[in-house]
Amino acid sequence: MAKNSPISTFGMRLVKAIIAAVVVVLCSRWLNADGRGVLSVTLFWLHMIILVHEMVGGSPIANLIRNKPIGSIVPAVWIWSILTGIFGGTMLFFFTNLPIFWILLIYFPLAWLGTHYNYYQGLSKVFIRNNLQVLLEVLKLLVLLVYYLLSPLITVVHVLVVYAITHILVYAISRWVLRPFFALAKQEMTKPPKILFSFGITNQMAAILQFLSYRIGVVLLANYVSDAEAGVFSNVLLIADTVWIFANSFGTIAHMKILASNNETYVARLVSKYVSISLMGTLLACFLIVLVPSSFYAFVFGADFGGMRAISLAAIPGILALGFSTVMAHYLHAINRFNLLVLASLCGLSAQLICHYILLKELEGLGAGIALSVGLVISAIILFIFTSKILGKNLVFKPMYEFRLIKNMIKIMFYK
Repeated sequence: MAKNSPISTFGMRLVKAIIAAVVVVLCSRWLNADGRGVLSVTLFWLHMIILVHEMVGGSPIANLIRNKPIGSIVPAVWIWSILTGIFGGTMLFFFTNLPIFWILLIYFPLAWLGTHYNYYQGLSKVFIRNNLQVLLEVLKLLVLLVYYLLSPLITVVHVLVVYAITHILVYAISRWVLRPFFALAKQEMTKPPKILFSFGITNQMAAILQFLSYRIGVVLLANYVSDAEAGVFSNVLLIADTVWIFANSFGTIAHMKILASNNETYVARLVSKYVSISLMGTLLACFLIVLVPSSFYAFVFGADFGGMRAISLAAIPGILALGFSTVMAHYLHAINRFNLLVLASLCGLSAQLICHYILLKELEGLGAGIALSVGLVISAIILFIFTSKILGKNLVFKPMYEFRLIKNMIKIMFYK
């Protein structure tokens, strides 16, 4: 099995998602719904700072290191990460009551590690990134368990300490792996290209809007309903994230292959195939969600989380929409059509915010689930229209053929 294959990537992301889910389950049981909600809001603002960092240090550098001197990119990304951390920490200090020190202690290794992941993608070494991501989740679980044994009364700050320790460790390992890369960057050091900033700003507008589309419900529930309701909804998003690894795995590999090809027919067929496979895998996972009773959620996460089933069912159309559209979003990203991603994300987020305004106070978490679905469905429809217009008649879906591919994938994963 090829190291960068969709099967390998999906398998590694599945392992990562399972371990991450165990961490969330433990945090949910130890922190309860209120603490889980506070943790989710804290991580929301941490990732907002990360998204600003990725205006320069984000996924566009995977495209740029293929045709620009490495030394023109690496120093600029590092300086930008420092400035972003200082700015973000200052804003949080003045406008929130969040634990700034621990947020920044997580931010810096997380930002630099995220940049490394993009270097690996640009170097066609996705398998290294996959291994590091799994290692990060394993370390989180192990350090969290050790922390619990030493101090059973776990708080949100304790969880943040665990996150800081594990991100620092994995960043150090990745930095060691990339020694030859950074040595070459030092030799080629030169002025950064303007496109590094123009690419990033446009692309990150889409990424920020997409992130808000996935996570804005957590903050709105915490502010206008309760931390506990935000905690329940954040666990529903954990389930959605677990399902989305199918589409994200194929989207990541499609992105890499599109960057390496100039054949429009091949690219169209690749997009068609991976969209079909992603949608069918997502559909199967959603069928399993429908079968899970409320008692199961309460048993796994704790008594506070029995309401997850209703919210999960409301979120299924959105989960399916994202499973359908993720590969197309990667395609538009790979061909640098960031403006189309921004437009699709903006339309979806706008519709979602309207639904939140109408539904949130009356339906609480259920309303947030409905709003999530509405926004993601609208974004998916717009992405499909844009992709179809660009690829034209070459975009042909063959679901039965893709279904046979999925059967073969399952055989490879479980019998070899």
